[in-house]
Amino acid sequence: MLTKQKVIQRFQDGLEKLADQARQELAQQGHRATGKGIASLEGKVTSDNLRKLVGVILANDYLIPVDTGVSASRVPFGRGGGGTSKYIQGLLRWVNVIRPGLSDRERFSFVFAIANTHEREGIPSRGSYQFTANGRRKNWIKFGIEDNEQEFEKEFRLFDLIVDSFDEAIAKASA
Repeated sequence: MLTKQKVIQRFQDGLEKLADQARQELAQQGHRATGKGIASLEGKVTSDNLRKLVGVILANDYLIPVDTGVSASRVPFGRGGGGTSKYIQGLLRWVNVIRPGLSDRERFSFVFAIANTHEREGIPSRGSYQFTANGRRKNWIKFGIEDNEQEFEKEFRLFDLIVDSFDEAIAKASA
């Protein structure tokens, strides 16, 4: 029998499949150093009113600039600024993950080389494309979610749920 819970569960399953496709796209683009961004993606039903089901794909905030990129003029780095830069601190944490064996001096040199490249080229840098399996470093939302919306709609197949429910009711009545 068709129940509200079955409809919502089918919708939730479809959202989770979309989130999984987005995870795969991010991994293919090479954005998997710590895995935290990929792991942050989840599909969630936010309104379970059957007249208007609403769902979202949730993700860490920093995945937005990963999707859109950052122009060179907007890279938050400039020499002689003094103080502590969140951008540099983030790069240092990232380098600790991808190159844990570097000495402090090597790590700082590596980070400032990256920052200088980002300041000149933007993010993603031209060199970062060597780490992608699909040739892309941006637009994970388009390729992971938007391009799979029709598949989501087919997967949801509310009409099929209704037909299955009628078939089930007829079978029970005939038994």
